[in-house]
Amino acid sequence: MMQGEYVIVMRHDHPMARGRLTTKKYVSAEHVLVARMGTQGRSVVDDLLAEQGFERRVARKTSSFWSALVLVSRSDYAATLPAAAVNAMSTFLDLKVKNAPFPLGGFNYDLVWHKRAEEDPAQRWFRELVLECAKRVTASGLS
Repeated sequence: MMQGEYVIVMRHDHPMARGRLTTKKYVSAEHVLVARMGTQGRSVVDDLLAEQGFERRVARKTSSFWSALVLVSRSDYAATLPAAAVNAMSTFLDLKVKNAPFPLGGFNYDLVWHKRAEEDPAQRWFRELVLECAKRVTASGLS
């Protein structure tokens, strides 16, 4: 099982990019939320903030990490995303990446498939390829 972590991303000259990021600064910003279409518009981040008595303002919702990164690179929005989704594009889009100012925890990456694909040679090959790529990304520090 592979583990991931969340980071906060914003454009390089965003007001939050300077100095220490505090929870108060974080919740005062407008955020982009990545969520499946048709969902309520809350995430684990919102639940963790609520436990501490905070609420962030979600200004935009999108279903892809890429569009979230483009939005934050061209606006005053910030986003809380998996580090692996951010690291490969942060330099290309001139983004600032910071750690969360509050306990955020991590998450597990899971690879799942239907049981009928268990013995399929092509499916097995593809799963092994995905796992190998994930291990290399993790080992290289890009996750």
